[in-house]
Amino acid sequence: MTNYGKKFVTPLLALLILIGSSGCNPKVDREMPEAVSVKAPNQIIEIDEAKSFYDDYTLRRVPLIQKYEDSINQGRATGTKQQMQQNTDNEKATAAGVAEGAKFDVARYVYYDYATLKQYMAYLEQEAKLANVEISTMRLYFSNYPDDSKYVHPRQNSIMLSPTVKRGDRDYLFYIGELDGKAEAVLLNNDFGPMQPSGMGNASTQDGKSHASFVPSLGTTHPNAAVLIQEGKSLTLNRGNGVPPPYN
Repeated sequence: MTNYGKKFVTPLLALLILIGSSGCNPKVDREMPEAVSVKAPNQIIEIDEAKSFYDDYTLRRVPLIQKYEDSINQGRATGTKQQMQQNTDNEKATAAGVAEGAKFDVARYVYYDYATLKQYMAYLEQEAKLANVEISTMRLYFSNYPDDSKYVHPRQNSIMLSPTVKRGDRDYLFYIGELDGKAEAVLLNNDFGPMQPSGMGNASTQDGKSHASFVPSLGTTHPNAAVLIQEGKSLTLNRGNGVPPPYN
């Protein structure tokens, strides 16, 4: 075979081999999996029902809070006036310079950005796994900020989110402590106080009788329980953004 023929046959054979190999491995079209549809929880309420609940709070709770807190402001303003009047000769001038008591802003909702809530849930799962427990419920506690200027909204209502763990027939608040260098979930009472030495704290039913006398295997009590709480790792979320309504 001439040199020209050899140069022609070699590329031709390579092309035939490539075509043959392609036929042996046909291209497979991979379909993207369909997104799983999430069913709405049974606890979702309709918009008109939410509006009704909001309005009921406006009518039945806001005025009571407003009246109570405004009375505190008014009392303080009056007391300040009397004190200033006793310490100055110009009573009218000093009295005119004291506010009559500012109108109290009643909080209507608390919000967290979505990223914070996702971080919080991931943090809870991480800490529960380290302590070898399973979170049973999430509680939303009503709360009230102290009358202290270090808070952005003193005396305003707020909420606290805190997980629970189930022991027997009851859910317990808990925090993360440490035992022998390992994370341990330590039980708390419903009021965030330490459990009593009996292991049940003030675990009472609505009729005043105590629960079955079992001692939870989780969260051993300790004589210095209050000290341990201070040193433990809290799982309770607060410090959200509270918003009073706009005054129309």
